[in-house]
Amino acid sequence: AGARWAPATLFAAAVDALQADERDKDEAVRRHAAFARTVVEQGVADAFALKHLVDGRDVARLLGIKAGPLVRPALDRVMEWQLDHPNGTRAECEEFIARSSADLLK
Repeated sequence: AGARWAPATLFAAAVDALQADERDKDEAVRRHAAFARTVVEQGVADAFALKHLVDGRDVARLLGIKAGPLVRPALDRVMEWQLDHPNGTRAECEEFIARSSADLLK
């Protein structure tokens, strides 16, 4: 949903509430509100706009592999690292990749 995650969450809550049994309507709305609250509290409301600190060529080089399909899962893990380390630097990210190479290639 990208930048539209908040209205998409509101729409999903409305659809769930409309489709729920009468006694489950409040729970449907509460569940989606809790999700939206958690997104904001965790500071990931703008995560859709984050750019990787390193690109696929860098990841392939650091892992000692040829660029290709193995790079995508590694880039996904790099993004997880970035979300866990919002103030992380490119150098720290490269250290993570080098340190985690065995796990990133699984």
